[in-house]
Order: sequence, then C-alpha cells, then structure tokens
Amino acid sequence: MPALFAAKDVNKETGLLNKISLTKEENTLEVDIIFGPYTSHRHFELSEPNRIVLDLINIEDILSDRHLEVNDFGIQTIRAGMFKTNAARVVFDLKDKLSPYKITKTKKGLKITFRKKKLKKRS
Repeated sequence: MPALFAAKDVNKETGLLNKISLTKEENTLEVDIIFGPYTSHRHFELSEPNRIVLDLINIEDILSDRHLEVNDFGIQTIRAGMFKTNAARVVFDLKDKLSPYKITKTKKGLKITFRKKKLKKRS
C-alpha cells in the first residue's frame, strides 16, 4: 500500500550555526562563522545605519552567541538570528563607513576578514 505522506528524510543533516568567533590582530579582524552543512550563502550591504548582512541558507537553529560586542575595525556589534524557517542571518552593525573586508568559504563555514583602513602619509 503506497504511503500517503512522504516521510521526512532522516539522513538529512540539520543545519546549525554553531559558533561565531573573533581573532584580532594589529591590522586585521577575522570573524569565523562555523556552521554546517554548507549549502549556500548570500551577502549584501545596507546603509542608514550601515550594516553587512550574511544570510546562511539551510540553517535551522543557532547554537552560537546571538550578540557579540566588537567595537573595533569600524564594527560595533555582530548579531545572529533566524531570518526565515531555514535561514540564519548574521548582521555586522557598523559605526561609520565600511572597512575593507573579504568573505572566504572554509571547511567549517565562512571567514570574514576585515582590514583597518590605511592612513595616508602626509608629505
């Protein structure tokens, strides 16, 4: 007799945002966002107030801290929350203008590297 309802795929891994960690050096700040399994992400920038937004697709729950104070590299705070049922959103609240940054996919998630703006030398 055929089943009337499809059973939930028990082999599918639940997507989790496990950890957000910061590593500060003199001229760089690395933010590691540990989550899995990786399916895809998107990012965009918003203004008034200035923010960087990362959406992590196929994430069903957040185990990491949801609020981190940074107050360096032009970043005030990092916030994490569920954007939709299956998408987590990580928001970087910026103090002023955007610091140069780069997003890199890693084995465990994403790494966002911020660099301090170089001051121009006066002649």
